[in-house]
Amino acid sequence: MLIGSFTIDKTGLNFKERIIQKIIVWQYYLLNLILLTLQKLLFTNKNLLQSNKILIFRTGSLGDSVCALPAFASIKKNFPSAHIDILTNAGAANLVSLDKIIEKNLFNEFINYSAFDIKQLFKLLREKRYDLIIQLPQDQATLWRQVRDIVFFRLTGIKKGLGWQIAATRFVAKHQSRLISFYNERERLLNILERNALKNFGLLYPLGITEEIEIKIMSMIKSKNIEIKENNIGMVVGAKRQQNRWPIEYFNEVAGYLQQKDFKILLFGVEEDFELTYRITGESVFNFCGLLSPLQTAGMMKYCKLVITNDTGPMHLSYAVGTPVIALFSGRDYPNKWYPPKDNLVLRSNTLMCVQCYTRCKFNYLCMNKINSDTVINCLDKQLNGN
Repeated sequence: MLIGSFTIDKTGLNFKERIIQKIIVWQYYLLNLILLTLQKLLFTNKNLLQSNKILIFRTGSLGDSVCALPAFASIKKNFPSAHIDILTNAGAANLVSLDKIIEKNLFNEFINYSAFDIKQLFKLLREKRYDLIIQLPQDQATLWRQVRDIVFFRLTGIKKGLGWQIAATRFVAKHQSRLISFYNERERLLNILERNALKNFGLLYPLGITEEIEIKIMSMIKSKNIEIKENNIGMVVGAKRQQNRWPIEYFNEVAGYLQQKDFKILLFGVEEDFELTYRITGESVFNFCGLLSPLQTAGMMKYCKLVITNDTGPMHLSYAVGTPVIALFSGRDYPNKWYPPKDNLVLRSNTLMCVQCYTRCKFNYLCMNKINSDTVINCLDKQLNGN
């Protein structure tokens, strides 16, 4: 399928809604047709699996990187003997990029493009003489940006290439959130590989949790007497964007309920989240905000029965290590795009006029406030009882 990032359902739509739905679909079709045409004009994908030197281009922060891990694992399995480098924005401000979380021995070199000017990067890539470029584009990557990338990589001498896709636009965003159903990011990136005749190996998460990290985590756990997984509930109370933060008062109410049930609360986040967590106190509360690296956070989450979390990077780490999540979502982005896998629980208010307030919220974060603590506690009870 040319679009490949969403599905549509006409059931129950009136005439006006069907027209808007068709306009949305045609918008994506035409934008992706431009990318596909340019890709076919500039690249050939004959003998794709015989590529020996491959460059993967993927940018973003922690959540973006975790969602891309299954695609990276599938690429490696499709090309087990190839030399594979990753071009990313490692080290850029406020980012936790791929080189900080992925298993190191899977790939050969991480190239931080932010360390080069455009001429230096162009020269470097030409000298490396890659056979194939695979771009795993960001969810909001624009047509212009991807056209620029296609032309740039072809000029570096790479003859085979794939991956470019318009996955989401802000065109009539409120209608898009109602009238089409987006794939989540993990599925979308895997679908890109499948559409280009590469095998999809499923939801694999090659996190680089080393033996050294596991030993450190075990030492911390023993020192705090929190070894029993069934007694620990994790919480991620922060988020990069204010729109994605569930009120800290609600977290505190849930934490109080859990402590009455003799659970221990493990708080995860960055150093700045200390300001949010100071109200969550008690002998059964253990605050790890700012004390753990991303991989150490993932390692510690293995020792939680479940994690209650905002829509933020550590949420993705939790399910990646097999710990279930109760995920709290605002109306900032399209439904399902960043949801955890289906065996986890998502709470989101979809009945508000402010759905798709992508930038600044005008309604005092009403969509998050509408998810009250009683709702989360009821879900917790069901989850803890295996329902």
